[in-house]
Amino acid sequence: MNTLPPVIRVALWMCFTAIGFAVMIGSVRELSAHLDVFVISFWRNLAAVLLFLPWIARMGLGGLKTERWGLFWLRAVIMLASSVAMFLGAILLPLSEATALSFTTPLFVTLLAWVVLGERFGWRRGAAVAIGFVGVLIMTRPDAEALNLGALVVLRPLVYVVLLLWLRQRARTALLVGLSLATYSEFGLIVAQLAADSGTIDTPWVTTIALALALSFFIATPLNNRARDIYARLAPLLQANERGAGSTDDAIATLGGGDIVIVGAGRVGVGAYRYLVERYPDNVVCIEESGDKATALQAEGINCVHGDGNDRDFWGKANLAGRKLILVSLTNHKENMSVVKFLKTQGFSGDLAVVSRYPDEEQEIRDAGCITFNLYAEAGHGFAEHVLTHTGNHAGDATA
Repeated sequence: MNTLPPVIRVALWMCFTAIGFAVMIGSVRELSAHLDVFVISFWRNLAAVLLFLPWIARMGLGGLKTERWGLFWLRAVIMLASSVAMFLGAILLPLSEATALSFTTPLFVTLLAWVVLGERFGWRRGAAVAIGFVGVLIMTRPDAEALNLGALVVLRPLVYVVLLLWLRQRARTALLVGLSLATYSEFGLIVAQLAADSGTIDTPWVTTIALALALSFFIATPLNNRARDIYARLAPLLQANERGAGSTDDAIATLGGGDIVIVGAGRVGVGAYRYLVERYPDNVVCIEESGDKATALQAEGINCVHGDGNDRDFWGKANLAGRKLILVSLTNHKENMSVVKFLKTQGFSGDLAVVSRYPDEEQEIRDAGCITFNLYAEAGHGFAEHVLTHTGNHAGDATA
């Protein structure tokens, strides 16, 4: 086979794979009359292990070595779940529909690679994915119930995004709120069941709503975890449809002057502000996410603006090139590092200082090239220094 042109070899391997897939699915359908789907999946995976034994014998167990055991086991669980789901689909669905749905794998991989991994997704790739989904719809010809399920899951966040943009909210606010409201409430299922019992809606609708509820949680969770990254990729498209800020709370505040910026106006942030403003008057500004708290701090004479430290639009108007020091003191380490990574991507060349609470956080901050202050480690030192300052170091004199 090695003497054949590469294109011919690829075509032959693809044919061989298609035949193998058809044989496997047909075997699963026949065996399902006698064996449970989990038993079938077990024997299938055992056969895969036996096929790999010659490779393991040649490479040794060192070929299986990994330093990412968490991802290793996660992949194993996902593969097991996908295997069982594929076999269930082959058993419960007509073979033609199961095969057509299996062709959607590269389509979903393309979309998830864009959302999760940040792969490029140009118009050509988007057109190919859209054509692929249209082809699957033509082959499967879903009924009204299936279309209703898809509409319930997909359209809910899109409706919120469009509605908020129409209400003159910022593109970022529209997307983040739309994703956070993408899940359905279980109380809706209770209402649907009551409506079905009273004859207001057909009983199949209850199943459709239950599936939509479960799928909404499954889909919305990873999307919300990557919401800021998703917005970074969709910002140009969404901002092109903005209609202007509809409220002062949603407007992007101006950071103003000052070489020193403090992100997070909690106790640590405000304390740092008071300390620094004594030494650098009119050269320090702090950022607070809560509008009410920012207003209260302004009333106390603190130069504080309302803004989100993870808002790329806010930093886009912050004139980062004119800042010399940014101190990050948000509520948790993940948010702190999110700000640091974004500032790094924007080419901020000044000093970055980040609050930490645990040694592993402290090490990650240092690895990112930032100054760090461990609140817990330094708390005892600060407490003792404060006491000695106010006692005139009498205890130390007495000991001496």
